[in-house]
Amino acid sequence: MKRYNIFGVGVGFATLVAAVVFGSPTAVAQEVAPGVRCDNWRYCTNVSDSTFVVIGTADCMVPVNMDDGSTEYVRTTESISGVIPPGTWEIDYHACGGGSLQRTDITSAFPR
Repeated sequence: MKRYNIFGVGVGFATLVAAVVFGSPTAVAQEVAPGVRCDNWRYCTNVSDSTFVVIGTADCMVPVNMDDGSTEYVRTTESISGVIPPGTWEIDYHACGGGSLQRTDITSAFPR
């Protein structure tokens, strides 16, 4: 008969629940320059002592009013850029020009 350590099972379950509820931004963030990590949603973190410029794209869903009065949503890709001092940078919702931000892809970063 196998015995399981209930403490270990409980800690494992609590860790899983915390990851689902609170997310794990470091797990999905990619390093785009030394000390600069960006996720595919809205945030970049700069743990270096330098200021960086980041460049990328934003996938958006933009509402389009049709001739019959209905509204349809069209996927667009917009260019985005920003200056990241040491700390955290949040991508501006206005990157989508009135649409909703679906995903970002920061493609490069360089020191300012």
